[in-house]
Amino acid sequence: MKVVVVGGGVAGMFSSYYLSKMGHAVTIVDKDVDRDRSSIFNAGFITPSFPSSGIGLGRILAAAFRPQGPLYFSLVQVLKNPGWFSAGLRNGLSGFEGVIHSLGMKSLSLYKEFFDKEGVDVDLVRGVLALFELEENGKKTADVVGCKFVGSKEIEEMGYRGFGGGALVDEFSVNPLKLYSELRRRLTEMGVTFRLGKEGNLKIEGKRAEGVLAGTDLISADAVVVAAGAGSRPVCRGAGYDPRILPARGLAMIYSTGGEEIVEHPAFFEDLGISLGQHNRETFRMTSYFELVGFKEGFAESRKEYIINSAREHITNFGRMKLVQEGVGFRPCAPDQLPVIGKIPGTDNVWIASGNCREGVILAPVTGTIVANMISDKESAGLPVNEISPGRFA
Repeated sequence: MKVVVVGGGVAGMFSSYYLSKMGHAVTIVDKDVDRDRSSIFNAGFITPSFPSSGIGLGRILAAAFRPQGPLYFSLVQVLKNPGWFSAGLRNGLSGFEGVIHSLGMKSLSLYKEFFDKEGVDVDLVRGVLALFELEENGKKTADVVGCKFVGSKEIEEMGYRGFGGGALVDEFSVNPLKLYSELRRRLTEMGVTFRLGKEGNLKIEGKRAEGVLAGTDLISADAVVVAAGAGSRPVCRGAGYDPRILPARGLAMIYSTGGEEIVEHPAFFEDLGISLGQHNRETFRMTSYFELVGFKEGFAESRKEYIINSAREHITNFGRMKLVQEGVGFRPCAPDQLPVIGKIPGTDNVWIASGNCREGVILAPVTGTIVANMISDKESAGLPVNEISPGRFA
């Protein structure tokens, strides 16, 4: 079959990877020429044992009026998207953790298989910390996850300070830019075609997509996958479907370490909503924020200072690093914070693979393998495909 994938981020590329391995001829259409910003400006943590926690109703309401640490919802976005927020409030933006954990653990095994087979260089670092101000929270997390508890003294030896306890899980982080670059290189070697620099729009006749319009050029297809991340909603509009995906933005700050080891393991600052870690001897990354403000690029200096001051307080050798790059990534979030993966209702040959929200890198391989299996009429045994079906928003 000829399959066109709209979206060349990490989810779109993993979808293309598994589709190509199953024998399909794949073309990726992406508006970005060089690289997908949302895929490279994220934390790069592959840690399904530390799932995203739910956001309580009180914090949601408070964050609509002023920033609550890393959380902020614009009142303009609330008014423009009342259905999204009302659905989110009904769910309490929680209750999704079990599904995400199941998908994440499958994705972790797929990553291990991918790294072993493809031999890609992604600056893989094993061992990720969840750090807490209170020792008891570190012990509780270590007990729930079933991993090693680390006390304040050991945490200090790893390059951090000001924490009472933490949990160290045997999972890993990667450099998102290198993961993106290696995926594109490998797909090119496999014969996947890239059509870059053009918006991809569905060409629908009745219930079928004839293909995808890349600008004014029609790329014919037997099947189409919408994997456009935070931009999936306008693409799906061509099929008369609304996946209810909004762009939640986050900020990434990249530092040069001058060749020094700053920290031993990457870490979540759980009480502060910050993720950070050293990719290699030269590169250090910090990420934070979950903000619903539309496709807004710039962050105020005061918001950047929240990350910088937190890092300065808790990283022993923070002063030895130099900021070299900033970037905003947009996370595709449905109101229930679950992915939207499956055939688009009312169509015969259009699928969506999006909505991974804060778990974009973690869930990319499992997203790709599920949609590839569906197009190839194969089952995804043991995975909660009904819970992530696009039909829940039909």
